Amino acid sequence: MSRHSFRCFCLSSQGLAYLRTSLSLVSLGIGVAQLFQIPDLVRSRSADDDGHDGSEGGEVALLRFMRRLADDDGARRAGINLGKPIGALCILLGGLCLLFGARRYFVVQRALVRGRFEPSRIEVSALSLGAGALIVCSFGVIVGARLGSSSG
Repeated sequence: MSRHSFRCFCLSSQGLAYLRTSLSLVSLGIGVAQLFQIPDLVRSRSADDDGHDGSEGGEVALLRFMRRLADDDGARRAGINLGKPIGALCILLGGLCLLFGARRYFVVQRALVRGRFEPSRIEVSALSLGAGALIVCSFGVIVGARLGSSSG
């Protein structure tokens, strides 16, 4: 394999990695937005439930938590009101990751033609900080909703 072929292969792998990360962040955003809609679904189904959910293990604890959250209107509203913005921020971060990846692909392609390679520090740092901030925010919302539902 020639040196030029190897560089092109590495460049396309890097572009695909940015695309994969972007799709993962968008999927995470959709999942987070839908996750905070579960208490409304559990609340509507708990009225028809006979007390047996047919689940075992961890699913029982999750359903109990969701039922308590569904019964607590304040915690439920806080989760729904914060779930959609956090999901939207994940989707926005995924779009930014795709834009960073496209920009990076063409910058590196031009640099490789000139015989140079510039490492990416700013894009990776910005995406890492954004993802870390979203993780901390999501954790805070979940813990706050849990504390709000157990105190009532």
